[in-house]
Amino acid sequence: MNFFIRAIFCLIMAAPLSGAAYASDNIIRIQLKPSQEARINSPLSGRISAVHYKDGETVEKGQVLINFECNEKKSTLAQTQARVNRQIQLLTATQALFDLGSASETQLGVLRAELDEAKAMKNSANIQVKKCIVKAPFSGHISALFIKNHFSVQEGEPMIELVGTGDMEIEMIIPSKWMQWLKPDTVFNVAIDETNTEYEAAITRLGGRVDPITQSLKAYAKLTKEAPELLAGMSGQALFKVKTPDIELDNGE
Repeated sequence: MNFFIRAIFCLIMAAPLSGAAYASDNIIRIQLKPSQEARINSPLSGRISAVHYKDGETVEKGQVLINFECNEKKSTLAQTQARVNRQIQLLTATQALFDLGSASETQLGVLRAELDEAKAMKNSANIQVKKCIVKAPFSGHISALFIKNHFSVQEGEPMIELVGTGDMEIEMIIPSKWMQWLKPDTVFNVAIDETNTEYEAAITRLGGRVDPITQSLKAYAKLTKEAPELLAGMSGQALFKVKTPDIELDNGE
């Protein structure tokens, strides 16, 4: 019996005192997420002629990422342009005859409609040719590459994942009771595991929904200074300097 009493006493003495139990609540796991990210899928079915960047490389907004082999689509565009030119010539000639009284309004109307149709076909062909060049929608890092030169892909097939190089967002889950004091612009430190370095950050907003089961919600923050060495997906701890209440041990006095 004395053995069990001693064991219980040791467990009580091992419990944290003077607010230490609350201090652990102030350390929250965080993850860095890019302000912009995109998976670029193939805009058409065809063969890739050139992939200009590799996984991990940096690109600027508007730079060409991928070229497709599009000789057939360019030929179609040329044909539609030739048809537009022909319809313009026919309409111009018929308009001259109409002015001389040798052509009817109906003939002009038909030619105008055929010209509009030719222009629509040209616009459609031009859109297809533009799809042969895939450009970066924003500046960032190539985070995944699913294709190589001369690969054949289907429309909608994933090709590249791109993450932005702008300010990254810090995402975390906090106890809902922290809403009493954690507000936008609250400053705290972030210890990133991968760099073994602390950075200053500030809360930008709180999530719009509390989980009733875990009594928690999401919070978001940004670094107060630039840190180009940090990458999306890195994780660490958010360290909040919060005064915690002391726990008094009842000694039975």
